[in-house]
Amino acid sequence: MGGRGDDRRAMTGRAEGGKTMKQDHRIRLTKLLLREAFLDLLVEKPVAKITVKELCEQANVNRATFYAHYRDLFDLHEEIERDLAHTIMRSLSTTLSSQSLSAFSNEICRIIVDNERSCQAIFGEHGDPEFPLRVVETLRESSIALWRRQRPDLPEAELDRLYTFMANGCLSVIRSWVRNDMADSPQDIARFIEKMTDSGLAAL
Repeated sequence: MGGRGDDRRAMTGRAEGGKTMKQDHRIRLTKLLLREAFLDLLVEKPVAKITVKELCEQANVNRATFYAHYRDLFDLHEEIERDLAHTIMRSLSTTLSSQSLSAFSNEICRIIVDNERSCQAIFGEHGDPEFPLRVVETLRESSIALWRRQRPDLPEAELDRLYTFMANGCLSVIRSWVRNDMADSPQDIARFIEKMTDSGLAAL
């Protein structure tokens, strides 16, 4: 009893599951097309000068589809920044626990290379200059904790000032590297960041 009903329910469940997977794939593909088109445009002009019309034309997506996923272009921009920040924090949180400046600097450069398209737009002329600063500030406490283990003799105020100095210097180096199409290898940039950090700690 109930065998056929159970079979029908199982078949219906599988069909609905397959339909959901196809819909999810379609949504991911659509959002990827919109993201890539947006990043290409952001390299050329600021967000305020980009229109939904030209974005949709470049992504080959209609306006109704765009508004099904985003309120406006700033909503899309914020999602890209949020996802990149999450990637950075997730990767660096593991690296910071290794207590290695070398691992930390190499991981920063690896993340940038792996997310080259996003970073070229965000660190570029028309990107949000506040975004890298927010990421740097988020990393302040964990970075100082790493340095504190290496230099427990240093006062907290000096470590805090050192972080402000080094973080902004490293940020400028990374921004210049990205804007020059990453002509130098990520290993060279990572070594430079590590040497400057070591020098800063040794000088105090």
